[in-house]
Amino acid sequence: MTVYQPKNPQVIFGGPSSSSSEQPSGTVGVPAAATYTGAAAYNPTVLQPPPVPSNPTVPTQFPVQLWSGGMANLSMPLPGTFYGFSIEMSISNHVLGKNSTFISVPFLNLMANIQERVGGVHVRIGGNTQESAEFVESLPNNSVIAKDYAAVTGTTNTPPLQYTAELLYMMSNISSLANVHWYLGIPFFNTTPFDLSIMHEAQPILGDRLLGLQAGNEPDLYNAHGHRPETCLRKFTMHFPTTALLALLPVFVAAIPINNDPTRGMRIPLQKRSKLLKQDGSVDLAALAHHMDFVSAKMTQGFDAYQTNTGSAHPLSLLRPLTQQKPIAARATAGVPLTDDGEIVWTGQLSIGTPPQTYSMDFDTGSSDLFLPGAACGASCDGRKRYDPKASSSAKDLGKTFKCSYGDGSSVMGEQYSETVVANGLKATGQTIGAAGNYSDGFTSGMDGLVGLAFQKLSVFNAKPWFQTLVDQGQTDAPVFGMKLADSGSELFFGGMNKNLYKGEPTYAPVTQEGYWQVNLDAMAVRGNKTVTNGSAIIDSGTTLILGDNAEVLKFYENVPGSKPIHDQPGLWSVPCNAIPEMSLTFGGKELKVSASSFSIGSVSSGSSDCVGGVASGSESFWIVGDVFMRNYYTVFDVGQKRVGFADLA
Repeated sequence: MTVYQPKNPQVIFGGPSSSSSEQPSGTVGVPAAATYTGAAAYNPTVLQPPPVPSNPTVPTQFPVQLWSGGMANLSMPLPGTFYGFSIEMSISNHVLGKNSTFISVPFLNLMANIQERVGGVHVRIGGNTQESAEFVESLPNNSVIAKDYAAVTGTTNTPPLQYTAELLYMMSNISSLANVHWYLGIPFFNTTPFDLSIMHEAQPILGDRLLGLQAGNEPDLYNAHGHRPETCLRKFTMHFPTTALLALLPVFVAAIPINNDPTRGMRIPLQKRSKLLKQDGSVDLAALAHHMDFVSAKMTQGFDAYQTNTGSAHPLSLLRPLTQQKPIAARATAGVPLTDDGEIVWTGQLSIGTPPQTYSMDFDTGSSDLFLPGAACGASCDGRKRYDPKASSSAKDLGKTFKCSYGDGSSVMGEQYSETVVANGLKATGQTIGAAGNYSDGFTSGMDGLVGLAFQKLSVFNAKPWFQTLVDQGQTDAPVFGMKLADSGSELFFGGMNKNLYKGEPTYAPVTQEGYWQVNLDAMAVRGNKTVTNGSAIIDSGTTLILGDNAEVLKFYENVPGSKPIHDQPGLWSVPCNAIPEMSLTFGGKELKVSASSFSIGSVSSGSSDCVGGVASGSESFWIVGDVFMRNYYTVFDVGQKRVGFADLA
């Protein structure tokens, strides 16, 4: 549609000005401001289009040459996906959506309509701004891109661009909802060597939905569009086709997407937020000790919930010291562990309520409930986004309160609600959530609430965990979720496994006691010496260390030369930083090694030659296997077959 702006701003297209006293016949273009004062969306004024330009005259007849003998390839069939789009990288957040959770509905509708007609769509993300695009781990407010307007240079006046994996996860989720495949541009701000971060990040996230990679952008137009000096085309022609592009060729060949056909599901990118290290890189021992106390408190809370829900004590709780055991008895209220969540969390985005509000949530396989700060939460919730049930049409007050008291005298109270919880198109309705009235002072910053991914028997609300609700409501293709925890590219994959993130087949260990993700630990070894055989282990993404009882941890470090207990920090041990021991855990009959980089938490103090070991002792008589181990493998949580799998990272 073409709109011609009239010289007189008071004239409505096709109608008279506000000072005119006559109305052309058949015209209802009366100025809106003069006759209508209601909402603009209901303005009855009809705007008349201007006449078609007559100078030059618009042609209305066109000759068509017909070939009596036919023309080769004139009716060559083309795939429906021949129709595609090119989106400037710097405005992808305005076209595609804000992030992987908030995808643009109009864009999705357009893609879905095209898919309905032709089967799929091809989209290129690139343009001039791809040439100075730099990958970064994260950006404020979970943004997908950021522009540095202060560093605008060159004749194109294009600001340098930063982007995160959130952009790629958003593209992947769009592909899951509409059959969209992608082309990505290789940045050209550095060609010796090329910055191929976008390729390395996109390949495991997009998989076979990444069709190809583009080198260069409109070299034939470098002069024509007048925004680059004349020498640009000459330089591009002289250097890139013969050197840079040939250098890229083997890289492109190696990067051709493999059709792994991963199980359809939804990805939630995770960000690691930790307060365990000081600015100098040494470990904050007090924070780590506090984390260990939290893990013990979380286990106690889970055992209490199990006991309340089933009427029986959890078998592992009977292995704890008598001072930590509680008699079997029903309690009038249930508890939610609203204290420090371990100083280290893996956060992702969830949308809760109607209309949906986005929250940054800690995804925890060591608990089973979903909670977040309520509207009534005071100063203890400052810096966090509060949930207001009055602002949600899908909220239903369940008429239940919860109260949780801890040994340090702190307590947490709140209310339970039934709500709609959505992640990237997976919607759980009638999900029980907790709206907390307060958070403890030490509750970890950088997240709003927590999503438990264990079994219902641990639920302090005695309600289905969110993922189980998704499964029961048919929202997932499989009752499975996969987890990758790493320095970059961390994600949760709901509804199956992301086969682009691991290689080989997972090794599975059956869940031995439904509640936690509890499996048999066949063995633990250090420097080739087995120190544990036939133990029980809980796989917990909310735990940093590998935690066990005092005797077995002591036996472990007796096999590590130079190891010693850390002064005034019971349960923590140090090892020489230049001699990190080789260790392994055996699950499902397969020995799985732990890398030195994940075993070492960091130096004991600034400049120290000793590092904090990733195995520590707490108050438990069983093993809790957390981040130190999980960062080495892709972990599969199979709710349907009640098993945990481990696969080598791709």
